[in-house]
Parts: sequence; structure tokens; C-alpha cells
Amino acid sequence: MKWFLLLVWLSSVGCDTINLEPRFSFKKTYEYKYEGIIKIRHTERNLVESGLKITCGLEINAIGKDLFLLKVKNLVFQEYNGLPGKSAFYASPKLTQKLATQLTQPMKFEYSRGRIGDIFAVSDVSDAAINIVRGILSVLDITAKNNAPIYEMYENGIHGKCYTYYTILKDKKTDNINITRSTDLNNCLHKVEKYLGMAHAQDCKHFKESGSNRKDVIRYSYALKAAEDGSVITNADVQEIQQFTPFSVKDGASILEATKMLALLSVKDNQEKPPTILLANRGSLTYAFGVKLNQFPTMITKLENPVDEIAGLMQRLVMANTKQIDVNSTTDVLRLYQMLNLATIENLESLWKIFSGDQNKRRWLLDSIQAISDTKVIIFIKKRIQNQDITWGEASQVLMVVLNKMTADHEAVEQSKEFLRIPFIKDQIVLWRTVMLGYGSLVYRYCSYFEDCPEDVLEPLHEFANNALNEANQANMVLALKAIGNAGQPSSIKTIKKFLPGYDEKATKLPLLLQHNAVLALRNIAVKDPRRVQDIALRIFMDDDHQAEVRIYACLILFETSPSMALVSTISAYLLKEKNLQVASFCYSQIYAISRSTTPDNKEASIACSVAVKILKPKFDHLSYRYSKAFHFDMFNERILTGMSADLYMVNNPGNYLPTALITRFKAYSIWKKIQPVEFGVHLEGIQEFINNPAKMLAEWSTFPKDKPLASGYVKILGQEVFFGSINKNMIETMATMAGKNGKAFTTIADLQRGMAFDWTSPFLVAETRYIQPTCLGLPAEISKSYFSILGIKVNAKAKLNPAPTDNLTELIKADIELQVDGAIRVVKDLYCYHGINTEWLQSGAELYSKATTVLPLNFKLKMNMQKRKIEIDTPPCQKENEIFYVGTELFAVSRNIEDVSEKKTPMMPLNEVFEEIPSNKPAKFQSTSSKDEKSSSSYWRGYTKIYQEDTNICVAANNFGMEVCMETNARSAHNVNNCFLYYLTGSTYIKIKLKPVVSTAGPIEKIHMEINASPREGAQRFNLMMIETIRSNKNTTRRGSSSSSSSRSRASSETGHRDAGSSSSESSSSSSSARGKRRGSGRPAWSSSKVLSVGRNSSESSSSSSQSQGRRRSHIRADLFKLFNSDESRFAENSTKPAVTFKAVAEGKKTQGYEGAIYYVRKSIQLLISEVTDGSKWKMCTDTELDMQSWRTMMQVRWGNDCTQYKMAVQTAIDYNTHKEFLINSILQWEDVPEYMKQTGTSINDYIPGMAFLLGFYQKQNQNPTSQVSVTLVEVSSTNMNIMMNTPERTVYQYDIPLPFQIPYLNSNTPQIQMIRDMQGLKDECSVEGNNFKTFNDIKFTSPMPKACYHVLAQDCTSDMKFLVMMKQEASSKKEIHIRTPSGSLYMYRKDAGDFVLTLNNSSVLMSALPLKDVSGELLISKLGDSVLLQAPTFGLDSLHFDGEAVKVVIESWMRGKTCGLCGQADGERMTEFRMPNLYTAKNSTSFVHSWMVQGESCSDDCKLQRQPVKLDREVNLLGTKSKCYSVQPVLRCRPGCSAEVTIPVSVGFHCVPLDTSVSEKDVQTMFDQKAEHVEGTMEAHTACSCSGAECP
Repeated sequence: MKWFLLLVWLSSVGCDTINLEPRFSFKKTYEYKYEGIIKIRHTERNLVESGLKITCGLEINAIGKDLFLLKVKNLVFQEYNGLPGKSAFYASPKLTQKLATQLTQPMKFEYSRGRIGDIFAVSDVSDAAINIVRGILSVLDITAKNNAPIYEMYENGIHGKCYTYYTILKDKKTDNINITRSTDLNNCLHKVEKYLGMAHAQDCKHFKESGSNRKDVIRYSYALKAAEDGSVITNADVQEIQQFTPFSVKDGASILEATKMLALLSVKDNQEKPPTILLANRGSLTYAFGVKLNQFPTMITKLENPVDEIAGLMQRLVMANTKQIDVNSTTDVLRLYQMLNLATIENLESLWKIFSGDQNKRRWLLDSIQAISDTKVIIFIKKRIQNQDITWGEASQVLMVVLNKMTADHEAVEQSKEFLRIPFIKDQIVLWRTVMLGYGSLVYRYCSYFEDCPEDVLEPLHEFANNALNEANQANMVLALKAIGNAGQPSSIKTIKKFLPGYDEKATKLPLLLQHNAVLALRNIAVKDPRRVQDIALRIFMDDDHQAEVRIYACLILFETSPSMALVSTISAYLLKEKNLQVASFCYSQIYAISRSTTPDNKEASIACSVAVKILKPKFDHLSYRYSKAFHFDMFNERILTGMSADLYMVNNPGNYLPTALITRFKAYSIWKKIQPVEFGVHLEGIQEFINNPAKMLAEWSTFPKDKPLASGYVKILGQEVFFGSINKNMIETMATMAGKNGKAFTTIADLQRGMAFDWTSPFLVAETRYIQPTCLGLPAEISKSYFSILGIKVNAKAKLNPAPTDNLTELIKADIELQVDGAIRVVKDLYCYHGINTEWLQSGAELYSKATTVLPLNFKLKMNMQKRKIEIDTPPCQKENEIFYVGTELFAVSRNIEDVSEKKTPMMPLNEVFEEIPSNKPAKFQSTSSKDEKSSSSYWRGYTKIYQEDTNICVAANNFGMEVCMETNARSAHNVNNCFLYYLTGSTYIKIKLKPVVSTAGPIEKIHMEINASPREGAQRFNLMMIETIRSNKNTTRRGSSSSSSSRSRASSETGHRDAGSSSSESSSSSSSARGKRRGSGRPAWSSSKVLSVGRNSSESSSSSSQSQGRRRSHIRADLFKLFNSDESRFAENSTKPAVTFKAVAEGKKTQGYEGAIYYVRKSIQLLISEVTDGSKWKMCTDTELDMQSWRTMMQVRWGNDCTQYKMAVQTAIDYNTHKEFLINSILQWEDVPEYMKQTGTSINDYIPGMAFLLGFYQKQNQNPTSQVSVTLVEVSSTNMNIMMNTPERTVYQYDIPLPFQIPYLNSNTPQIQMIRDMQGLKDECSVEGNNFKTFNDIKFTSPMPKACYHVLAQDCTSDMKFLVMMKQEASSKKEIHIRTPSGSLYMYRKDAGDFVLTLNNSSVLMSALPLKDVSGELLISKLGDSVLLQAPTFGLDSLHFDGEAVKVVIESWMRGKTCGLCGQADGERMTEFRMPNLYTAKNSTSFVHSWMVQGESCSDDCKLQRQPVKLDREVNLLGTKSKCYSVQPVLRCRPGCSAEVTIPVSVGFHCVPLDTSVSEKDVQTMFDQKAEHVEGTMEAHTACSCSGAECP
């Protein structure tokens, strides 16, 4: 194609030699007309637009070689705000005059061969004006090649160095040369742009593959005419399109369109003389940002007298927000922020002198200056601290915000360094931590602009860390590591390594808290240098000498670095050999979680992890929540390019009741960036010690270190740690002192008794993010977001205490407390989003404004007695309409300039211009109008498309309390014009929630009284009588119903038969449907014959009878659910049963009306009775809830209406197993009669189900299911997938293999949750063996014969400490021998045939008559218990061992849970992996499990003649068409050479196969197939007893 265009071009040019490079003659003056227009609009042209226009005349003449003078004449500036086709540009004479004073100044520029060089102007001309000149001159900037009609290049321009494509053609009619130049502004080697407030937002390299939020392109069209030495540009047209949306530009976007035109008017002789004034070099054609940032794009502020104007505005704000927050003052708050940014340091000092004496105004000033983004705020605060003008609390609050938000430049860093040297700051621990963490955050933002962070910036942090290490100051070491972690620079790795185990010998001896803080300090560094962090973290992770928690954190960091397939494969291979299940469980769960991720940053890692899951799943899939886990949930929509994710990291220790550490983190994805809004972490190691052994902790409390943390935690905002703290002995003692008689608590109580007021109002700039890039006119285009809030708390409180405490706060438990509170909490939040032009003179663009207000009234009188467990609350009635919640958004087209006080702000979709309002015929209580699809609607966009409008007003009245709650909504948007998410925001929307008074039927209400009594003595008899009356009423209703039941039985029977017939027909229909599904290739069976419906426990039930068993189950449930309150009324007579809790909520006036109720605990159920307190009313609500822990079923029934007889509803949830042994949860909702509004709601939901099921990809079919019943069944197909089925009266909806966001364990009576309850109740883990019957610590029971004459590991401490080892040997008949090893020595026990015990302690015989006996160390106690022996060694974790010669029982201490191994198991609640062998694989059956723990003899002379050896399958196998021989992957018990088997037992063995011709030596058999993948499974004979001739030993 290029060659074809080249021929066309050559033919058009012919033999003429034209120099295409534009030039200006030295003897001529060129006059041009220039016009530039910018409009901010949407894809559709029928919404309100804003814009501006610049027109002027240009005069260019040469004043030297390649140097030309530029004159701007007849400048006119115009603005635009309105509908296209109906509005026109309007003049702005004052702004024109202001710009003309700068743009008409003499300027000169370099111009050679079509390229613009440097620009020169007087120093008085502002940077913004020079940028407009750059926009004018950029039209003349062109690279015209004489020898190529088509070429591409990266070319410098006003936007930077970007990819440009040229085409050149000759116009035969005019002999002009037409050049087209297109520049892709998204493809630049260097682009002029600025991000502000987004240093913590990380780029996502795979985000662009999903779509784009922004597309920018510019096209130039030139007409050139031949001149003396080259050519002259006669016409130029430029069009630039910048598209932006928070979502995807494919669906629609906000468009900034910039066009400009340059036309040659005349060429005349040059008569100009060079200017005599000195012109300064102002840079090249590339756009240059000014020194100061432009003001907020939501308003323009002109300061003439800064101190007076700021002081006056702050005075008004403080006065307007004194008694309550003025929701309309938020605009003034934003103006205040703007003024403070424009103010100087001298202005701030003057304001401090004015306001520092008034506490309220002082606080407003300190809160407001946090919005200042430059270094003057640092200088101001530093002076306040040095002069001790502010408290450490005020300084901490200001610096926490300022250091984490201000613009990070060299001056800011240098000024902030001085905070690290101020003694006052170092003396206040909270302030010192705030400054250190804030400085680290400032360094992170500053160094994000450098590849290598300057050493002098990091030096204070490194020096502080080294000093803390040398002084062994643990608190300073933690602070230094956290500050370095905030800074996140690779240069700090050398310092961090001094604290990392494996890199420094001293680091291994550091406390665990310091080690894991050192590892976590690498997280932010991984953003900049992931490769180095991967190397460090992998080394720590793979070293099993390190603490498990440290290795877990290393694994966490590894997967935060987006590991490659190779790295994930390396980790997976190592995990297969990992012995620490805490580490293995955490890493596997993290791999599994990432494999399910859909976010762009995990795109490659999720693929690698999905492969790793297939490898690791057989070994680690069933580890439960008692092991460390990583959970990850995310969602990402590629259409709107927005998503979120949440992570939960749980570090466990099986010996503890609670997790050792918890970390939770959230991420958000939008606009090609990912941010981490918040992260929380807690560490509970000290509390774990207290829970495990509280008596010991209390006994040693006096010697407990004061600085050792019992619990610690931290908070991160945007990936930066802003706060951390710990609870230690020192803090507890300080709090105890504060609660004492002379402490602050007593002072506060005294103030409350006198009456106190709390008034606190604070503005806060939550976030400000800005993206700025130039347009071709030289004006900056900005995309920004400003989010700020005002929080106000106004409370007046007074308390009465009888009796008042005199010595300590515990006296309040017995006191009558009365508290009167009057006030409110109000929150106002404003959000501005802007897209358009923002300069120091003018603003023109699209502005989205959103406001949210929340009001929480606090007006009540509280009476409380904690000893009597009684609370009373009185509140006044609703007397006027109160808006308690509002949120609304509206999109405007705005135009502002600094010379015009009034702004033009037009709704982008104005009501009077676009559509007519739709009248509503619905009642006022519920109004909903919608013009979605109705052709009769009058809301047509005149000449275009319909506009969406919906108004709703819903009220729920509580007449008894004289009030109603109303929700009012209004939505007007253009999404019907373009069905995309952006157009939902194009218009206006609001939601209001109001409290309104209504007239009560009982007359005026004086107050609303609420009462809760958890120890009711008064009224017990009254509630019991009420309960008896209700039961009798139900029985009478039952008798009346039973009299008609016989007459309706036949009718019911025929109805049942009809249902059964319907069920059969549905089954046949299902079968045909299944057949059709198979023909379609789905291969899914119909649900009527699926194994999912087999919910019974009886394994003899077949899937074909599943519907029958389901019917029996339903009838059983129906019989159970509707028999509530048919119990003996004698239970509630007199004082036999008292309510557990009574409560009352009534409105008191001339008549009392409202509700009262009681909660009863009756046998296994909880019963609730609510009765209306109104004369003549019999309305009651009765509920009964029953929880059956044995059958794992909960059932609840609700009856309400007159004496609980009008309406009935019941629900049951049961946990069960179906016939395929799959775990399921089944929930059934039934009803007999419900109110009409509930029927209408149910009908609406039922009509909504088919469409929703279709959208979600669920299967569905029409079924005649039982009426008045809805059931949902969840079936756990695996730990990561489930099936779901929902039955409604008309249809069945179902789906298979739905992936779960995280693994779920099997729930039964031995799950970790239930085990934890047992632990809290003080139950110890027990293991026993009697004959061939085993019961493990996890309560798993099995039977298996033991090989004779060989020791087996019964229980062992499997940690590196090896505190105890218990071995057991099966002798003849049922007699056993026990061998126990501890650090104190060993003990042998067995019973002779005569019945006498033989005890050998440390090779010395012990007589039974000598018992009880302690060993030399005093750690072992041997006692006689009846005819048995009892060993106790709690210090070593062995609570007791009971042995009678045949049966043995082992009990371990609670802190040994998860640390044992052997035939007794791990005591970790992992029932699915109970048969774990020494190689950490799970045995196929109990026999293989027992054999794996056999201890082989050390020599052939030992009694044990068995050994493990791999075996070969005694037959050939055809594997994938290849004849193969197979060898076992696990060894099998065999007699030693020279011995023969006396007793054998069949065992199931897995085999790995190789081709028949593969050479396999005897040596290879021993090692080659160990733990290989299984190809086939077979049964082999394992030897359990041997007979030897004696010749086997030499």
C-alpha cells in the first residue's frame, strides 16, 4: 500500500522540485487569522455543553536568522454554555482585556525547516500565557519530508514526544500540497502530564488489555503553497479529541474537543524592527507546568486582602456551624481551602494571632490548614511546635494528615527532616511515631519520581534503625522498620537485612515480632523492585529453620509481587516436601485464592496458581481453618473497568484458641490504577499466652515485662501505615490508675453529674486527586476529584447516680444511673468530579456534584441498673418532619472566569429544555412514575430519544408511635439515549429518608418508652398468663380445624395424588430434557434423578427414589413446623417458668399503646411473645426457635395476628448428607396464610426469578412443586465447588459446580469450631487403644490389627523440641508393651503373664509397691491407679498416660494441640487428614496408616523382623496402549530376608507404571518410585508376623 501511494505521489509531483519544508522569508511579513475552540461534551450532541473560543490576528516577521517576531492582535475571548444549536458563544470583555495585556506583549520564536525552537518573552508574561502562545505556534510546527509521501516517527510537540503518522498528497486543482498529520497521544515516549494525589495508586500493566478509560488523539490538516526557498502554510485545521470516562470509552465518554484554525490573510514587505526590550528564554514548544498548581477546578477565587477575607469567611463558618451543621456551608468550606492554598506563610501567622485564643476557631484553623498542599504548612506547624503553641495531640492530628497528603518535593522533604530533630516531638511517643511514619510516607511519594532515591533522603531512617539495633531498643527497632517500610525504597534493603533471619546471625536471636516486621517492611519495596524482594522472600520461605510465622509472611509477600509461572512452580515443588502444615496450609490457600482471581493485576499469577492447585490439591485440600489460611475475594467488570478485592490473612497456631495474627486488606481498581484504601492487622500472641494458662500469667504478672505486648495492631491507609500501637502491662496499669479515685474517669463522672456539653465540628479534606495534560490550544485539560466532609457532634448530657461512686468504678454496677442526653451527630459529605479546562483565569467543563448528609438525633433519657439488668429509655415523639439521610448527584456544564463574579452553571439535562414531567395517579403513600418503555409517555427528548425519569415516594407508618418513615427518590438520566454506566450519571438523582409525624389514634403522644429487663421478676405472672391464653387459643383453633379435617381428608388425598402425578410427569419431562441436554453436548443429568436430591442418610436409598424420599422429608418437616405452642400450659403457670428477658416499647399519652414482649428459654427452644398494648387489641406475634445440635437442625415458626392465629410461617435449615455422602444444607420456608402485601411481594419475586436465572446461566424447568413452600438446597460437591437447587411452587432452578470464593470445611460434630467450644470448656484431647480398637485425639475411631513384636509410634511431640515419645508394641494375644521417652529419661512398662507389672525407669527396675514415684528431675510422676499405672508429665505436654497392660489412654495438654503425630494423630481437628503418615501424605486406609508408624528394628537381631520395601505388581498393565510394569509408590511391610510370613493382611496400594522395556534395578526400586503419581491401584499382602530360622543374621 505504501508503494502504491508513493507512485501516486511521484506522479502528482512530476518533475517539479518543491521544497516542502515551511519557511518564512526574511523580507516578508505574514498575517494570519487564528481561531481556537474547546468544547466539553458527550458522545451524543443533545446535552448541554460548555466551552470557550479564542480568536485573534497574528503577525509574523523575521528579525534575524531563523528568528521571528510574533504579534498577537485583536484578541477576543468568548465563552459557551448551553445546548448545541440553541446557544451561541458570548463575549467576556473583562477577561479578554486581562489576557490581552499579556498576549499582546512582544514575543519572538525560533523557526527552522518547519520546526519551532525556543520561545522568548518578557518576564512579566505568566506561564499560562506562554502556554497559550505555544498552542498558537504549535500549528506551525511540522516535519515535512521531501522524499517520502508516508512516514511515521516519534515527534516532539506541545504534548511531548508522541507517535505521529504523516501522509502527503498534491492537490491538482490548486497546486497546493496537502499534509495530514495524526498523533496518538496514548503512545508517547515522553508525555507531558501530571498526576497529583495518586502517588499511592499503582499502575496495573494488564489493565489496558481489558479496555481503556481514556483515549486521546490529534489530527492536523495542512495546505502548503510553494514559496521562494520552501513552502508557506496557507491553511491549517486541527482537531483534538480527549475522551474520558471512569468506565470504558467504548460505551460512551465525556469528550473534550479542541479545534483550531490558521488561515493566511496576506504577505507584505517586512518593515518591522526588532524589539529593544530584553526578552527572556521561556523554553521550547513543549507545554510547561507552572511553579504553582492551579486552584480547585470547582471554583475561582480572587484574593485581594487574604487575611481579612479568610478571617471573615472562617468567622461565618464557625458561627453557622455552632449549634448544628449548616449543610449549605460546604461550598464555603471549599472556598476556605482554596484561600488557604493561595495564602502566604505571613498570612497564616496573622490568622494564628487572630484565632489562637478562641478554642473553637483555633480548631477550625488547625483542621483547615491540613488542606494546604505546599511546604508553608510544614513551616507553620514547625514554628507552632517550637514555640509550644499547640499541644502534642493537636500536632499529631495535623501532621498525620499533612505528611501523608501534601505535595512531595525536595523542599518538603528538607523541611520535614527538621521534625526528626525536635526534642518535644521525641518526648511524646504518639507524636514521635506519627512523625516517623509520616516522614516515611513523604519519602515514598517523593522518590516515586526517581529510579534511585537520593541517599540523603533515606539517611535519617537508616541511621535511626542502626542506632536502635545497636542499643537493642525493641520499640525503636519496630518503629524504624515500619517507617522504612512506608518509604518503600530498594536502597533500604541493606538495612532491613540486618533484621532478617538468615541474613544476619544476630537477627535470628531477635524477637519474633521484630522478625516479621522486618519481612513486612519489604511489601512497599516490592512495588519498585519486585525481583530483589522475591529473592529475599523465597530464601526466607524455603528455610525451615525459621519461625513458621516469619515464613508465612514471606509467602504472603511472594504472591504480592505477581510471581511468574516458574516461581509459582518452584514454590509448589517445595510445598510438596513442607513439614510445617501451618506454612503449607497458608501458602496453598493463598495459591488457591489467587487461582480464582479475576482482577488485572493477578492475570498471569492466577494462571500459574491454577496449575499449582492441581499439583497441591491432593495433599492440602482438606486442611481446615485451624491451620493458617489466606482468603481472597474479588470482582472485576471489564465493561466498566472497575473492580474491588478483599483479602484476609489468618495466622494460626494449633495450640491456641484464637488466631495468632489477622490481617485484612481491601483494594479498588479503576482508571488504570489500583489502590489499597485500608488495611488492618492485629497480633494476639501475648493474649494467647494468657488464654492458654491464665493462672500462670496472673501469678507471674509482677515480673511480666512492662513493654512486652499482649496484643498489637496497625492501620494502613493507601498502603501507608499511619498508626500502630500495642496493649502491654504499662498501658493496663496506666488505665487502672485513670480509673482510680483520683483518675480522669472520676473527674468525667463528676462533670456529668453537674452537666456537661460537648461541641465538636471539624472539616476534613478526605481526598484530592488530579490529572492534568495540555490541549493543542495550550490550555490545560484536567480530570479531578475532590472529596471532603464536615463532621459535627453536639451533645448536652447530665447524669444522676444513686449512690455515686466513692472509691472505684465497680460501684457503678449497683447504682441507679439516670442519663439525660440532648444533641445530634451530623455528617455532610461533598464530592466534586471535574473534566475540562482549568487555568488561573478561567474554568470550563463538566462538573459532577454529589452531596450526602446523615443526621443521627440524640435525644433520650436513659435509666439503668446493671446489677438488676434493667434498662429504660424515654424519647420524645416525632413532632416535625426530619430528614435523616440524603444523597444526591447532578451533572452540570460550568463556565467561570476570574473577572466575572457570577458563574454559569447549567444542568447538563435541564428539565424545562428536555422533557415534560409525567403526572402520577398513584396515592401519596406510594408514588412511582417511570418512562422506561411506555409509548404513551410524554417524556420524549424533543426530536430525539426518550429520557428516563422515575419518582418514588414510599412511606411506612407506625401509628402507635405517631410517626412514619418515608423514602423519596428521584432519578432523571440519559441512559436510554446510550445504555452505558456513564449516562446513568448524566442527569440528577437523589434519595431522601425522612421521619414524619402522623396523628395517633390514641391522641397526642407525650413520650415513647422502651424498657428491657433481663432479670424480670415484676410481670412474670402476667406474661405467663398471656402465654397460657395464647396456647389455649391455639388449641381451640386446632380443634375447630380438626372437626373439618375428616371431611377434607379425601379432598386432600386427591390433591396429593394430583401432586404425585405432576411429579411423575415432571420426572419424565426431566428425562427428555436430559436427553436433549446430552444432544446439545451439556452432558448434565436432570435434577429429578440427580444425586443431589438424595438427602437421606440411608445409603440404600437410590437416586431413582430421591423424589420420594424428598417428599417424605417434606411431610416430616411440615408435621414438625406447625405444632408450635401445642405444649402443656402448666409450664407457664405461676412461677414454674419465668421469662428470661422482657421488653416494652410504648407511646404514653392519654392512652398507652405500643408493644411488649417476653423471651422464654423452654427446654431446647427459645420462645418469643409480642403483644400489642392497646385497648381491645388481641394482636400478638409468637415465635418459637429450636436448635438441635445432635441432628444439626434449626427450626423457627412465626405466628401472628389475633392471638397468633391469623398468619403462619415456618422455616427450617438442616445440615445433612445425601446418599452419595455429600454434605448439604437444606432450607425450607413454608406458610399457611400471610398478609396480602407479602403475597404481592412474593409474586413479584417469583416473576423476577426466571429472567435472573437466565442471566446467571442457571438451568430451570417448570414443576408442580408443593404449594406454599420454597426450598433451597446447597450441596458441597468438593471443598471448592457446590451445586444449588431452588424449588418454588411453579419451577425448579438449579446449577452445577458453582465455584466458591474460598474453601469450606465439612461440618460435623468434630469440626474445629465445635472442637474450639470443647476446648473452652476445659476438655482435654484423649487417645486410647484397646485391643485392635483405636480412638485418636480427634475422636476418629477405627479398628486395625497391629504387626507383632514391633514398636509403633503411638504419640509423639513432632516439634524440634521432641518433649515426649510414646511407643507401643503388640505382644502375643492382647498384651502390649509401652516405651516412653522424655528429656528426663525413659520408661518401659508391660504386664507379665502372671499379671504383675514390670517397670523400668532409666534402666532401673521399679516395684509397684514403690509407687507413687518421681524421677530425679521431678518432672515425671508415676502412680498406681487401681490395677493400672498412671504416668503424668505435664511439663513435657503429656498430661497423663494410663496403662493396664492391655489398654492404654494418652491425654495431652491443650498447648500441644497440632504439635503431635503418630497413631493418635495431630490433635488439630483435621478429621479428613487424620491418617497422616510420617511423610505427611494421607494413608488410603487405617491398615496402611498403622503400618506407616511402625519402627523398624535397627539390626537383624531385634525382635521386629519386619521392614518396609516397595513391591512390584504381579501382573502387566496396559497403560495408554503401552504394556507396562508397575511398582508401589509407598512401601509395604515385608519380612526380613531369611524369614517367612506367618500372618498377612491385604492392603490397598497405589502403583506407578513404566514401559515394560524400561530397565529398573533393585536399587532404583528402592528410591525411584517413592511418592510418584499413581497410575493404578491394587491389593497386596502385607506381612504382620514373621517366623525366622535364625540364619538371617550372620
